[in-house]
Amino acid sequence: MHFGTPKFVYIIADGRWAQCSGDTAHKRAIEVLFLYAQTNYITQISTRGDIINFLKRATSHTLHIVYNEASKNIELRGMGTTLTVATIIKSKMYCAHVGDSRIYFLSEKNIKQITTDHSIVRNV
Repeated sequence: MHFGTPKFVYIIADGRWAQCSGDTAHKRAIEVLFLYAQTNYITQISTRGDIINFLKRATSHTLHIVYNEASKNIELRGMGTTLTVATIIKSKMYCAHVGDSRIYFLSEKNIKQITTDHSIVRNV
């Protein structure tokens, strides 16, 4: 069974605080995730789990690279970014999300936040 193939991967990365190289962090996250998707994408997705695992691995890999680069370069120390990745297969959206950049579902009658913020502010 062929589950489907996404035509697009949508990425939102919002670097935190310019003084902590947020502008570098979000650009780097998009570059890393894009490269990861190009080199690791499964062309034959057989199950819903395949796409979910791909998005989890892509997100984890991207944030790991950004964190390591920040740890190794004193000028980038403290840089970070939110990361939200989504794709649509057969009219269903699949997403992975870290941070407080949100995804909303819009319909004719309402708007519903479908991601949960991962932030200190949310926990206060």
